[in-house]
Amino acid sequence: MKGLTLITNLFEDEVMKLNIIASVALSLAAIFSSASHASVITIDFSDLGAQKTSNQIAWNVDATGGISILEFELAGFKSLDGYQNCCTDTFHLWINDTEVFSGAFNMGGGGSNKVLFNPNGGKAITTTFNATDKANNSKQSPKAGGLTQISLPVDLLTGTNHIYFSYTGRTQSAIDEGWGINKASLTSVVVPEPSNTLLLLGGLIGMMILRRRNV
Repeated sequence: MKGLTLITNLFEDEVMKLNIIASVALSLAAIFSSASHASVITIDFSDLGAQKTSNQIAWNVDATGGISILEFELAGFKSLDGYQNCCTDTFHLWINDTEVFSGAFNMGGGGSNKVLFNPNGGKAITTTFNATDKANNSKQSPKAGGLTQISLPVDLLTGTNHIYFSYTGRTQSAIDEGWGINKASLTSVVVPEPSNTLLLLGGLIGMMILRRRNV
């Protein structure tokens, strides 16, 4: 019985040491490594005002590379046409010469809201100003403009990236319709590498487990 009690006590001591080391490791993990660090770049193009259909807005931005979330407000002025209206106006988004999104949205001119090209799985929510049916899904033509909020993941290069916002469709007078970009932002997530301290503690825990198995 004494031998069994001694073995049991040794086993309990090893388990206690293992628990202490694990607790210390978790505490240091909270201190030395944050979950992730978000880097946000913002710009406001609203001062540019209404653009003609054939115009484009360029944003050259330096980034660390990798996946970022691009969010922006697409503004429609007066009677910008949606999908399958008499004269559909189509919005296009390009990242470094690659198109990543397109769609037509009723921002005052009638038609429907439709995302046409969306390989990255973006989201778009349109509000048609002064619509009396459904402001976010209207086919009316109140000629009061509108706003489309767009968000999508994009893969950026390390260094300078070129982002182009543009429209295609029948060019009409600014008296009739126009478009623009309000605020835009890029949010990148940088995952930190594990610290040397955590790696060392991981090794110590592994050694304790091996010692416990050899008892």
